[in-house]
Amino acid sequence: MADELLLQYLALFSTAASIAYGSFRLMSAKPAATPVFGSRGERRQRAVERSPMFALFEPAIRLVGAWFAAIPLEASRAKIETLLADSGYYLGVTADEYMALRAFSVVGFGTFGFFVGDWFGSPELLTLAGAAVGPLLVSSQFAGERERRFKEVSRGLPGEIDMTAMCMQAGMDFPGAIRLIVSQRTAEDDVLRDEFARILAELELGHTRAVALRSFEARVPTEAVREFVGAVIQAEEKGTPLAEVLRIQAGILRMRRTVLAEEAASRAGVLMMIPLIMLLGCILLILMGSMMITSYDSGFLG
Repeated sequence: MADELLLQYLALFSTAASIAYGSFRLMSAKPAATPVFGSRGERRQRAVERSPMFALFEPAIRLVGAWFAAIPLEASRAKIETLLADSGYYLGVTADEYMALRAFSVVGFGTFGFFVGDWFGSPELLTLAGAAVGPLLVSSQFAGERERRFKEVSRGLPGEIDMTAMCMQAGMDFPGAIRLIVSQRTAEDDVLRDEFARILAELELGHTRAVALRSFEARVPTEAVREFVGAVIQAEEKGTPLAEVLRIQAGILRMRRTVLAEEAASRAGVLMMIPLIMLLGCILLILMGSMMITSYDSGFLG
């Protein structure tokens, strides 16, 4: 009996010591430094300047991100970094800060679900639902930003390739044509301008054209970008006139975009049949229902 009691005390002491040590490590962790360099730092500065809510919670996000940094989650961090890179480093957060955002969403939406559930008499169910939906909303926001970037690049690339070919036929070199395109695109949050500017920056740092274009392909891994990068690199290796290759590539991408638009239009026509059939059913129910009520009131149906 004494031995069992001693083992219970030892287990209780070790648990309390582990909790105390973990709490000490978390409380002594310093907030992570704010990213200031590269695309991540630029997007972080934009987010702080344009979103007062994000600027308010940014110190807390960095603190909780430092807590997550102490946890060995390298595989998850690698997947998150891929998502962040594809989204153009949306909000300029790191992988640990992304996990902190999901943790905040769990607490925030769970609390909101508790109060709403308490009003309707089922706080436990809505608390769990809110805690489950919160991180999914964060993930969908970043995934939506990734899809927006990919779609914007795929739509704008054929025209800019055509412009590059025209500039090169007029006597400019490839970097000069890209520089002209960057200077002419002045809209805010222009994804294609930012990507072309990064290509120019890598060329100015001494990278080869193939390396700079492969980096562009890694950041925006769409079919249009892969074909553009492959065509430019192949033309450079074989000595084919680049302007002519770009002109042909722009025509191919434009034709493919037209085909995709036609396919989307045909699918839309088929999908429209479902609401049309439901609408027709509602109209028939309204007509038949009124006729049956009229017949019943007149005694025709007994």
